[in-house]
Amino acid sequence: MAFWDKFKPARPAPVTAKSANRPVFSRVGPGQAVATPHRYDRLSDEGYRQNVIAYRAVGLVARACASVPMRLYRGDDMLSDHPVLSLLARPNPRVRGENFIYNLVGYHLIAGNAYALAVGPDGRAPKELWLMRPDTVNVLEGQDGLPSGFEQKVAGKTQRYGARSVLHWKTFNPLSDWYGMAPLEAAALSVDAFNEGSRWNLALIQNGGAPSGVLYSEAGDAPLTDEQFSHLKAEVERRYTGGSNAGRPLLLEGGLKWQDVDGGYGRYRCTYPGGVVLAPKLAAQTVCLVTGTDGLGRDFSWRLV
Repeated sequence: MAFWDKFKPARPAPVTAKSANRPVFSRVGPGQAVATPHRYDRLSDEGYRQNVIAYRAVGLVARACASVPMRLYRGDDMLSDHPVLSLLARPNPRVRGENFIYNLVGYHLIAGNAYALAVGPDGRAPKELWLMRPDTVNVLEGQDGLPSGFEQKVAGKTQRYGARSVLHWKTFNPLSDWYGMAPLEAAALSVDAFNEGSRWNLALIQNGGAPSGVLYSEAGDAPLTDEQFSHLKAEVERRYTGGSNAGRPLLLEGGLKWQDVDGGYGRYRCTYPGGVVLAPKLAAQTVCLVTGTDGLGRDFSWRLV
């Protein structure tokens, strides 16, 4: 790859095939930016920040990769002192080598794309390595099926970099020549199912640990006034919802009655929509599967309480 050539001594340019003999890759035009897929923010929020399984799985893989010691060999001899080792140990003033690899792998797992920028004198080995957030980087199309460069947009400012200065680590994407597919995108439905299940249980806890019901009056000829309705609603929310009010009996008067609409699942203190208690386990196992931590998913134990 052109990026790694910056670390090697100069060599004669290799003979390349003519562009006419290669497949057509251009969609926008040479030198034009190809828009980054607009799912990174949603995957980062729903699939990482709000999903404890994905957070744990991504962290395990990234931490494992960051813990692998770096070794450099010249032939069969292992080198203990070399500029490349020094650069990898401290890529830039802000992060150490372990943190750099951890963040690099994290971007790769969440977005399917990770970008490392080499900074240094032109034509010489880089002095620093920096990561660029995937949603800020666009690929510039080239005519030969390879990127001609990269464009970064941050806070209204645009900066372009040559292809040799950026390492683009991406997954296979059957629908894009330029961008990888986020592993979490394959588990998007499972991520949503797990998150919605967690919100469902939270709502149950906030509403006394039982599904909702209907409060109605048998005196149909004397409906509640707007003021009475508002007062009754406020009293129910104050006295009978929230964790501190769980299990408190509902005291009714004036012909009011309560009708459960729990669909028969009220006997569980912890349930999921439709009573499918295995939903969180299956969703968690799917997330672990796409991140390569499926052994973690087999250890989950879910049971009714």
